[in-house]
Amino acid sequence: MPVATCQCGKRYSYRTRRGVLGPCCRSRSQKGYQREYRENRTWRQLHLWSRYRITEDQFNEILAEQGGGCAICGCGDAPENKLSVDHCHRTNTIRGILCQACNKSLGGFRDDPEILSRAIDYLELGVVEIPIVKKRYARRVKGGG
Repeated sequence: MPVATCQCGKRYSYRTRRGVLGPCCRSRSQKGYQREYRENRTWRQLHLWSRYRITEDQFNEILAEQGGGCAICGCGDAPENKLSVDHCHRTNTIRGILCQACNKSLGGFRDDPEILSRAIDYLELGVVEIPIVKKRYARRVKGGG
């Protein structure tokens, strides 16, 4: 590959469609492109489209159909409980909109109804209840023998 001179004057062997860019100028060029691209869109719009191929309007329609909140616990879209898209990993289809706590809980149960039903049985049985006793430890004194 021929050696070329970068826009800033350094010599490199890297070519782009816009001309010659070395490592010193490449990152600045990419950041400029990202900034231009994102100026007209919000982060949420970009995330919804790139991850799930839905628009923000479609997200809001799904949310309105399930009552304006999480499909499981019903909490609304507030900063402390962000709503996210729940999807099936096997079929790659959207199931609904959940708060982060409910979405993480389903993920913890690996989206398996069998494991989830066993967890419900466990909670309802109230298995063995053993009180937790906190022990107090004596502090060590520095320099003490």
